[in-house]
Amino acid sequence: MDDYEATKYIKSTTKGNATVVIALTASVLEEEKAIALTERRRHRSLSRL
Repeated sequence: MDDYEATKYIKSTTKGNATVVIALTASVLEEEKAIALTERRRHRSLSRL
């Protein structure tokens, strides 16, 4: 399970939905940066519903 899968799992639970997930990485790959930003935007739009 990678960090994205772990975050999705945490957020899929009732208690986990209220949990703030803060992730740090030393990776600077542009592809991973784009994935992280997309997930952040998706989560923000879902939390407004």
